Amino acid sequence: MTVNNKIDANLTGLSIAEEDSIGVVSGDEIWQVFEPNSYSDFGGNLTNVARNPINSSRQRKKGVITDLDASGGFQTDLTQTNMQDILQGFFFADLIPKGEAKNAIGVTTNTISVTASTDTFTRIGGSLDYSAIFTVGDLVLISGFDDSANNGLFKLSAVTATTVVVTSADGTDSAVVTVDEAANSSGSIVQVGVESDAGDVDVDMTGSRPALTSTSLDFTTLGLSIGEFIFIGGDEDETSFQVNSENNGFARIRSIAAIRLEFDKTQSTMVTEANTTELIQLFFGRLLKNQTAVSPAMYVSVHGSAAKATSDKLATRPNTNHSFLVRIIPASLAK
Repeated sequence: MTVNNKIDANLTGLSIAEEDSIGVVSGDEIWQVFEPNSYSDFGGNLTNVARNPINSSRQRKKGVITDLDASGGFQTDLTQTNMQDILQGFFFADLIPKGEAKNAIGVTTNTISVTASTDTFTRIGGSLDYSAIFTVGDLVLISGFDDSANNGLFKLSAVTATTVVVTSADGTDSAVVTVDEAANSSGSIVQVGVESDAGDVDVDMTGSRPALTSTSLDFTTLGLSIGEFIFIGGDEDETSFQVNSENNGFARIRSIAAIRLEFDKTQSTMVTEANTTELIQLFFGRLLKNQTAVSPAMYVSVHGSAAKATSDKLATRPNTNHSFLVRIIPASLAK
């Protein structure tokens, strides 16, 4: 690639990294490349205040700098992954994941191999205990592997401390076609839902609000939170409510009990349905919501061509500090 050694406002790259603490960097930050469509502003605006004494010249005094307002704005498309880190700052909260076996950005400790003959994903490097993260019946999204056959939506049919075995997620539990692959540090296994046993999940409308009830599926073990949205029903007939299609779709959780999941908002008006054969799939993901912070504060400061956005965010532990360092560099130098 030819290096473009010139200054051109139309040739830029945007990278963002998280600081070790507010205003502190160690030099080993991992820069994430963003794809902005445009910039609204990027820099600092000085505030001057001038004295106004009565004087014979009747001339205004030159102002002195009293403040520096920094800003760093850009417009970008909202995709499934590109704003997850940034939005945590705006919400003053960390994402709350479900089961995940993956490396953080810049980390290569955990590696996963694939054995095609048994459709098994095996942890080679790292110390993650898969049996403490996943369970049989989980729906997982697997990504990051070199061969596309190893990526996609699967159902877990077996789980041990170091392995998971996958089958088709179409309600048939049929074998899938995977490809042998050596240990890969970019591969990830993320829980995105669960599939019930046949006929286990019903719709109950006897109370004041719609609810799902079950016999064997324990809703309290799914990592769900009150106020979280889930999606009811899969793409196949076997994995969704078929008698009353209005029982499928988005629903917001009002209360969670072992065998009852109650909603206060649903995509359609649900009706009572006693399921007899369907393996109902429930989909959910990482949760991000407003939470009370001990010392909420967010600001952006700009120094030259580098900006840093910082925020106090409350995660599963209170008052955790996160800050982000932003840089704009020529596209020819962006990596």
